[in-house]
Amino acid sequence: MAWIDLKFSGQSVLPWKPPKHILNGISGSIDFGSLTALMGPSGCGKSTLLKCINGRNMEGLDLGTKVYLSSAKKIRSCFIVQDIKEHLVVGLTGIQSLMYASKLKNAGEHQEVNHRKYARKLLSDLSIGDTEGTNVENCSGGEQKRLAIAQELMALRKPNLMCIDEPTSGLDSNSAEIVVQVLKRLSRQHEIAIVTSIHQPNYDTLMIFDGVYVLAKGGLSVYSGPPLEVRAHLSAAHFECSEHQVPIEVLLRIASKYGSNVQRLSHQSMKAKSELRHQYLAEGYLAPTGVANKGNTFQLRQMWYLLARNITCQLRSQWKLLSVQFVFIQAIGLLLTRLYNKHIGEPDGCFSLAMKANASCVKTVEGLREESLLFQNLLYLYFSGVLLMILVSVSTVLLFSSEIKIFMNERMNGWYSTGSYFMAKNISEIPTFLAIVITFALMVYKLIPQIDDNHRLVGFLAVILGGAFSAQSLGFLVGIVTNGNFRMAIIMEIGLLIMHVFLSFFVPIQELPALVRLVRSMSFVTQTFQMHLYIIYGFDRCPEGTVSSILYQNDLLDERDFWRNVPLLISQGLVLRVLAFWALYARTNGVSLSLRGRSQKKSVKTRSDSVDEDLYMNYTSIAAMAIDGHQWANYWQVYGLDLMRVSSRNTSYPVMPSNVHEVIADKDECGKT
Repeated sequence: MAWIDLKFSGQSVLPWKPPKHILNGISGSIDFGSLTALMGPSGCGKSTLLKCINGRNMEGLDLGTKVYLSSAKKIRSCFIVQDIKEHLVVGLTGIQSLMYASKLKNAGEHQEVNHRKYARKLLSDLSIGDTEGTNVENCSGGEQKRLAIAQELMALRKPNLMCIDEPTSGLDSNSAEIVVQVLKRLSRQHEIAIVTSIHQPNYDTLMIFDGVYVLAKGGLSVYSGPPLEVRAHLSAAHFECSEHQVPIEVLLRIASKYGSNVQRLSHQSMKAKSELRHQYLAEGYLAPTGVANKGNTFQLRQMWYLLARNITCQLRSQWKLLSVQFVFIQAIGLLLTRLYNKHIGEPDGCFSLAMKANASCVKTVEGLREESLLFQNLLYLYFSGVLLMILVSVSTVLLFSSEIKIFMNERMNGWYSTGSYFMAKNISEIPTFLAIVITFALMVYKLIPQIDDNHRLVGFLAVILGGAFSAQSLGFLVGIVTNGNFRMAIIMEIGLLIMHVFLSFFVPIQELPALVRLVRSMSFVTQTFQMHLYIIYGFDRCPEGTVSSILYQNDLLDERDFWRNVPLLISQGLVLRVLAFWALYARTNGVSLSLRGRSQKKSVKTRSDSVDEDLYMNYTSIAAMAIDGHQWANYWQVYGLDLMRVSSRNTSYPVMPSNVHEVIADKDECGKT
């Protein structure tokens, strides 16, 4: 592939802030079966360029950027980030990681695959056979890097473009050289174009690379070529480099500063741009959106493999964390039961409305005691439900935020579909969710005894399950929207829950504006609390002719409202869960969740339209070549599909003469010529 005049600007989350220019009109190319080092000072845009090459950063590209892809092979790409924790699933051994990768990547293949044998062979090829029975988190840094690479190679149809961000970071020079040698062997053995960002390797490691691409401060390209020709490049740009100096160090020293020296080197490296354009016009095709993002359809088999992997991780590694979560939440519930009088659930609070109208201001001691117990039980029921929902929601955010980045990398590398992952994730959470919520609810209901009625107990459990389900759904949504940002997720989660809490209890409904009152009525915290009051004090608990003072004070005398709240509570949990899935799907399919989302999508479409105009210009030149009978077959292969796409759009390009179409129809004869 090749990129010409590549310009990239980072978009700010705030729409009124101008974009930051990161890459400025750079050009370069990579070939199959080669290993290329991407070098430069910190902040020059190495990781950004890697993502542009891989197709992950297409929204910020300038309209004039041209990306050419090979017409001989379909590009199958993958991207490995610098932090290996975002690729390896904790709790799995080396062999298990590769076997699950093989099962997920080859789920759609028709031929039978011996996953264990395939995984062992690759472990041996990468010289990490010792990690077969070792948990990935206990492997050395170099072994973890190679395991992450091995996972991406488990597909029968291996990627032919690998972009790896800092594969040698955190490694000693010997381990770094081993990793680079492995990459060189893989590039040759499987005809893979491997591009890696790397920070000042030693001379021996640098010489392993086939090519070096150097970026300077300001996002300019200052060298592209073999590592042995760096000295000649410096000399051509009139820079002195003595025999005692290492050329790449001299080049990087110049690249780390702004100024005319960088401009001279950039101008020297851009001389080959026109040759590059002509070469890829003949050998490749112009791709409007670069390397296409791999989209998988939902597969039941992949969902099953993901579910099995989740359960394996829970049993091997996460059980400690899940046990702590369970014990902590139950301890909070137990502490809550110790803060209240054990007799607060006994009074029914029943009174006659007629008696209420004629009652005197004198209250007996027993009446005051009953009112106190009723109010304490009101607080107890409210805070028990709220605390459970807060704990469930926050723990969901904490656990999910640690997994979301692994999912993002696997999904973007084409392992499975978003639907397969989300379904497996939801199913694997059910046992822990039920154990936590049911145990908590039984403890709350029994340790401070409420009315002894099994039907009411079942209703109490069902309602608190519904509220906790909505809270868990909110946790999923917050974890996805914040994209694994732990601090932001916690702040956003607590803010949303505080809003629910204050609206549902601490502010009297009569004092709320109509719109806020509507929002309160739709809060799952409010619905759970009100339905619990109906279950404990309603449904004929009071004798005929009397009503519960609790229901009367909270304006809950119409028991039909309970049944109206049932579908509202269920639908709210489902809507939040669907929104969480949509946010996850949008994030993995190039739909921005920021305030700039619409303008970014429009930018991609406009750039595609700009490329179509270039294709029309190519169309006219191809037609002229066809008339001359030169190079027709190659150009037909390169541009045929793109011309079909351009002509199918409602664009107002000039119509070609009829004789040109006759020549196109006779393309085989032209090809022979």
